[in-house]
Amino acid sequence: MSQMLEMMAQGQTDPRAMIDALVASGKVSPARRQLLEMMMQPPAQTDADEGDEADADLSDAARDRQLEQVQALMLESADRIAWLEDLTDRLGLALGACPECFGTLSDCEECHGRGAPGSRRASRKEFTRFVLPVLNRMRSGRARAPAPAVADPVAGQQIDHPRRRD
Repeated sequence: MSQMLEMMAQGQTDPRAMIDALVASGKVSPARRQLLEMMMQPPAQTDADEGDEADADLSDAARDRQLEQVQALMLESADRIAWLEDLTDRLGLALGACPECFGTLSDCEECHGRGAPGSRRASRKEFTRFVLPVLNRMRSGRARAPAPAVADPVAGQQIDHPRRRD
């Protein structure tokens, strides 16, 4: 993240270089790189688009604002992806499953499709955090209780759910 901010401060706005920095920092897995690159590709132009003068009339300042918005969205998306990857890894550890695919992908580099829940020793810490509360609730027959806040490792704050983060 600091490398990205440093790049932006130096006026480097090449999106591909930013993606490279995200991958190098570990914020984005190489598998997610392709998704980010696809998101950056401009839509195919049609004949109607070519005649649109509104795009041609954008001032440099407006383009700069749009670029800043896209960069901010990329950073936020990378943070969200990193958060979700961390959560998925932790859930896999809690279930004794492959943290990459939960045993669902035969071409998974981690488990080759043999990492279903229970196929590995579960992490006691993650099991206690994620699975045990569910088992206790099911045993007691209690009604649904509000979900506890989850620590967001990216922002260092408590959140109810990643989609609710503002």
